[in-house]
Amino acid sequence: MQAGKRAILRQWFESGWWLKRALLYFLLIFFLTACASKPRFTDGGGWAGEPSSHFKIGQSWICTTSYYGAEFDGRRTASSEMFDMNKMTAAHPYLPFGTILEVVNLSTGAECRVRVNDRGPSIPGRSLDISYKAAQALGLDIQGVAEVRVTIIELEQQ
Repeated sequence: MQAGKRAILRQWFESGWWLKRALLYFLLIFFLTACASKPRFTDGGGWAGEPSSHFKIGQSWICTTSYYGAEFDGRRTASSEMFDMNKMTAAHPYLPFGTILEVVNLSTGAECRVRVNDRGPSIPGRSLDISYKAAQALGLDIQGVAEVRVTIIELEQQ
């Protein structure tokens, strides 16, 4: 019985079928990942690239925002400070910690200022998470998600 299994395995390896299939899967994965792109922002002048070093005071953009509150209250943020849902703070994937943003709810006109102290959001399609207190100021605490205009007021250089 053992010799029969070896003969089947030898025939399978010698046929090259497994190698062709493995190569096909590798190429498929390679091309699919090569087509993926990182999130991009524009500075209003048409430039689109890695935003981390290209943000400027006065630059603004429109994005979808949501808030995070009680379930994260008291946890450490990416900046190593404790998250306080009753402070005007925000999470952004690239902006330096300490950057001050003006956030305007486009549907209500309500506005507030927040300080970036965390990284996030982790939900695809969103580029800003705000604290519960900021959500209350924007009238976002009931609906949970809104389109906002974000403007950089003070840019912390790191």
